[in-house]
Amino acid sequence: MNETKFGMASRQGDHAVSGERKQRAVASNRIASMNTMSYSGYTALIKYDERDNIFKGRILGIPTIISFHGETVTQLRAEFELAVTEYLANCKEQGVQPDKFDPLRLQALEELAAQAQALKMGYD
Repeated sequence: MNETKFGMASRQGDHAVSGERKQRAVASNRIASMNTMSYSGYTALIKYDERDNIFKGRILGIPTIISFHGETVTQLRAEFELAVTEYLANCKEQGVQPDKFDPLRLQALEELAAQAQALKMGYD
């Protein structure tokens, strides 16, 4: 994704790369403060649905929507691991590269959601 620049512009390129690393670290720290589970390089956001009395999870930072649920944390963990395993198997079967977690992608999606919410509030 990132192109490395050589020669005289390398100092500026190094500064841009370190800025991206900082953004990734900030995004990763924000994710760590949420209720999450991690497995095999994937992170899922976990929420409790009081109405249905279940835990719900959704894998973060990839374009493919993968969700799962369970009545207990143990069941939720098993369903999460199964969802990741099945996703990776389907990608292999179809001959496509699986998407990997990208905290910057998640941060961009959160910013878009916040902007959409602000626009919606302006029309209410």
